[in-house]
Amino acid sequence: MKPGHCVVCDTPTWRMAFDPGSNQEILLWPKPDSVYAGIRHEGLDSHGERSQSLIAAGISYCPSCAPAVGERSAAVPGAIEVVELERARERYARWYTASYGDWLRAHARDQLRMDDVAITKLLKQWEDDRA
Repeated sequence: MKPGHCVVCDTPTWRMAFDPGSNQEILLWPKPDSVYAGIRHEGLDSHGERSQSLIAAGISYCPSCAPAVGERSAAVPGAIEVVELERARERYARWYTASYGDWLRAHARDQLRMDDVAITKLLKQWEDDRA
């Protein structure tokens, strides 16, 4: 599993930008059509006991790969069934708020060292995603 990408096909499920400070791509906000699954799986619980009632939350899918509730996700080791699905706007609602937009503008300028043209383009994409 790669952060910000579909667990099945590796398509980006988040908007990303290059951070010159860390020399890495960073996640900025989830794409509005991305889907996040809660998957019941088998594994060891907090006491080291084998359990089939563990929930892995927030497993990222692109819309075309998202399983239905009740299906098994072959992409997740030990998966038994998908127990819930959330759209990005439900799970990550705060990432689409005006206050996040204010933070994003400052972050793009100060941390990501974007120029005004790049910031304008980034914020247009964010506005389009939250519309």
